[in-house]
Amino acid sequence: MNTTAPPPSESPQTLVQVLKARQQHRARSRMERNQSETSDDNLILTTSDHANCDTIAALDPLTLHHSATENPSWIQWDPAGDDLHRPPPMQQHHNKSNLKNILKSDHCEHFVLSSKRPQNFVRDSDPITRFAEYPKLDALFAKKRDLVRACATPARWIKTDLWNFDLRRIGAQFDVILIDPPLAEYAHRNMETFNSEFKQAPLGCSPDLKRVWSWDDIASLNIQDIAAPRSFIFIWIGDGDGLEFGRDLLAKWGYRRAEDIVWAKTNKETEGSYHVGPFPVLQRQKEHCLVGIKGTLRRSSDTHFIHCNVDTDILISEEPPHGSTAKPAELYTVIENFCLGKRRLELFGREGNKRDGWLTVGAELESSFYNQEEYQAWFRNAPLVPFNQDIETLRPKSPPPKFNRRF
Repeated sequence: MNTTAPPPSESPQTLVQVLKARQQHRARSRMERNQSETSDDNLILTTSDHANCDTIAALDPLTLHHSATENPSWIQWDPAGDDLHRPPPMQQHHNKSNLKNILKSDHCEHFVLSSKRPQNFVRDSDPITRFAEYPKLDALFAKKRDLVRACATPARWIKTDLWNFDLRRIGAQFDVILIDPPLAEYAHRNMETFNSEFKQAPLGCSPDLKRVWSWDDIASLNIQDIAAPRSFIFIWIGDGDGLEFGRDLLAKWGYRRAEDIVWAKTNKETEGSYHVGPFPVLQRQKEHCLVGIKGTLRRSSDTHFIHCNVDTDILISEEPPHGSTAKPAELYTVIENFCLGKRRLELFGREGNKRDGWLTVGAELESSFYNQEEYQAWFRNAPLVPFNQDIETLRPKSPPPKFNRRF
């Protein structure tokens, strides 16, 4: 085996060509080996074998591509039409030993060759069609959505400079607080982000538009004064040192870390990554949102306030264009499905973040539309999303605890 490293002058394009040549060589070798095996012992692929192959090949488009490359006489895949054509079961001979090759799905090499991320090929990642094949879950999310919308309060917003705004002036406590601060990490990603969101802000705008917020700056927000005794916090912390400092923030504000939601960013519509920073040793394709809990809640007995296990802790959606720090809107649904408290606050919100059932606060808002007395009156008699028997029947239940452990 030749282990000599390529000369320093070799271009990245040449390396890609070498990898492609190796991939083609392996494919030819497998095809020759398959032909040799089938010439000695031809087996008819039964209907059940075809059903298994259908299940395996339906994993993702990349698997179909490998199947077509390695077994062109058995299966053909049309990339343009995304159509799959198979011969009739009783007319095609195939060796069962080749099924192991169908499982090959080298996403890492595919990423090197095409810059397309592995999460691009995860099935059912679109929340709109995710449960089309699962009637029970589809009915659960539809009923959840309708109930949340029916009892949501009208959207309200406050245009203010969070740099010198006392959150206690809002005059309310909240069941859920969502924070998306302007982190230094975002400004370091590329000049477009820095110029569009931090450096070249309009003259006279609020400081939280013109500068990034350090972790000490974020810690200065008096979140503990507006959090209800039993409440949750969701805070975006990027994908760098926020994994450490974010936990310190939760502890300072009186929360315990409960979950870590990961946003896996796809790049179906773009080539490669928008940014390759000077500090990471791997290309970063995700961001984290820490979830904290304040107070004591039990999964089994406090179902009037929380519905656990409805959503997962992974969000998969397209990475926004250069210069944008927008987050996936699916997080709102995750929060509303989980916590049945109706007092929801978002900090550092923008025009696109206005949403029924939420109070949005930030400097980029065009105006303010908030009345403290009106807002408080909405929750005096109906602070929670009401109980629904259909949802209670459909939703996943937490298993009984083995020990007397609280949430």
